[in-house]
Amino acid sequence: MAMEVIIRASKWVVGVSEQSVKSLGKWYNASFKDKEQVQQLRQDIVNGLDNINKTLLPGKLKLWCLQFGLLPRIMWPLTIYEVPITTVEKMERTVTSYVKKWLSVPRCLSNISLYGKGVLELPLTSLMEEYKCSKVRLQMTLKDSRAQTISNAAPLLLTGWKWTPSEAVQQPTSALRHKDIVGHVQQGRGGFSLAAREPTWCKASTSERRKLVVEEVRREEETARSAKAVSLAKQGQWLQWEGMERRKISWKELWEMEASNISFIIRATYDMLVDIGQKRIFPPEIASTNLRPDLVLFLSLSIS
Repeated sequence: MAMEVIIRASKWVVGVSEQSVKSLGKWYNASFKDKEQVQQLRQDIVNGLDNINKTLLPGKLKLWCLQFGLLPRIMWPLTIYEVPITTVEKMERTVTSYVKKWLSVPRCLSNISLYGKGVLELPLTSLMEEYKCSKVRLQMTLKDSRAQTISNAAPLLLTGWKWTPSEAVQQPTSALRHKDIVGHVQQGRGGFSLAAREPTWCKASTSERRKLVVEEVRREEETARSAKAVSLAKQGQWLQWEGMERRKISWKELWEMEASNISFIIRATYDMLVDIGQKRIFPPEIASTNLRPDLVLFLSLSIS
């Protein structure tokens, strides 16, 4: 009787070579590689964006669905799978194209205006930034685990040759240790010990150290955006403004704004109000013609 039960039970067991197995949200197949899962993840992102775009909701509600519906669902697969950073860049370009469409802003607008915290901060998060933070958080979780078997045999997180989590952890760690050596620096005209103190690296717990490193990674990403904004002659003119007041738009303010107001604020901030590509007629004060502006400019250049 026992032998018969074992034989019947063996028929129910399916190998990985025959059928994929899912554990902790991760699929395993016979190849034990994540290539198929990464392709499926890219397709899921495209399908999710298309489904949001097909709804009759206004643009700001579509952004809310993206921020709190689609992005949290794809962050766990991005964390556990070996997704190259070049693939994440392609994913972010796809997401950004839909964001610009829903905000009614030009396609040539830089990503700094959407995800940066400069003169105008929108309540949107960058997929690339969240990807790096999740990988750094996972790297520190495995390395600083209380179980020595896990910390000693922490797997190497493969993300391509452009960026690696291990190097990304070392740089913020060195910067935080240097802050401990320098000590607390008072900023502004306030007295000593009036500003909020940040936890030091030497006295911080494991979770606090993980949080400090993630914040440092976000700060490095913002520094990279600011450096890129300097090279933009037109969209980076806000860096030369004097007495500039930074503005942070929350979701509550976004709900109360009209779609045209949101688009106008972004265009005015980054000097993108003029868009000849969307004008069907040439300005009458310059020339009276029914031709498109690009044809008029092309003919004038060819004649001259």
